Amino acid sequence: LSLSLSLSLSLSLSLSLLFLFDSNFCSNSYPALCERAKEVACSVLETPGELGGRATAEPLRVDLGGNTVLCIGSERFEVPEALFQPEAVLGVRQAGLAHLVVEAIEAAPGPLQSLLYANVLVMGGGARFPGLVQRLSDDVRALAPADYAVRVVMARDPELGAWQGGARHAAQVELFQPYLVPRSVYFEEGADACIRRWRGATEFDVSTL
Repeated sequence: LSLSLSLSLSLSLSLSLLFLFDSNFCSNSYPALCERAKEVACSVLETPGELGGRATAEPLRVDLGGNTVLCIGSERFEVPEALFQPEAVLGVRQAGLAHLVVEAIEAAPGPLQSLLYANVLVMGGGARFPGLVQRLSDDVRALAPADYAVRVVMARDPELGAWQGGARHAAQVELFQPYLVPRSVYFEEGADACIRRWRGATEFDVSTL
C-alpha cells in the first residue's frame, strides 16, 4: 500500500508543478490525471540497469482530454520502477516488489514454498503496467531457489480480483467462521489478536457477530 501511495504521490508532485505555473492547466482532479497518465504512458523496464539510460528519454505526449496534453519524459519509467527499487527511485528504505514476494513465500511452511513460487498472482491496477509481469517473474526467478519453478501471472480482473476472492471466501461461512475476530477485540489488540486467532491459539465468542 505504501508503495502504491508513493507512486501516485510521485506523479501527483509532477502534476502539481504544472498547476503551480499554470493554474488553468486542467480542471480535472489530481487522482484522475494520475490514473490517466499512468494508464497511457507508464511501462516497466526489462532490467534495473535501464533506468539510467532513460533519463534523457524523449517526452511522450499524453492526451488527458479537455484540450489538455501532458508531456512525460523519464517519469513514465521511474514511476513503475519505484515498485522494484523504492530506495533508488523514491529514497524509501523498503524492499522492492520481488523481494517482498520472496519474503512472503519463505515465511510459509517449507512444503508449500515450491507451490507458491509456481503460483504468483499479480493484482491491483498496477498489474496492467506493460512489462510488469515479465519483470517480476525475472526478478523473482533470480532470487528463488534454482530447483523451484517460478510462474507469475496477472489476475483476470486485477482491479477487483482481491475483492472478488475475499467475497467468495467470506460467502463460505463454515470455512470463514474459524478466522473471525470480534470488532471490539481487534480495536483493543490490533493485528496480534488476528494472528493468534488464525494460528488457532485463541478462541472468541463470535456468535453475536
